Amino acid sequence: MCHSALAIDCFIDDFLKASGHREDCRVEVSDAEVITIAICRDAPFRR
Repeated sequence: MCHSALAIDCFIDDFLKASGHREDCRVEVSDAEVITIAICRDAPFRR
C-alpha cells in the first residue's frame, strides 16, 4: 500500500500544480496529502 499511496500522492500533487492550485502560506499539511488520505482511506488495496 505504501507504494500505491505514494503514487497517488505524486499524481494528485502534480495535478494540483498543473491546474494552478495555490496553497495558503500557513499550511502544515498539503492539499495533496489531505486528498490522498481521503482516497486511500477506503481504497480496495487497503489491508
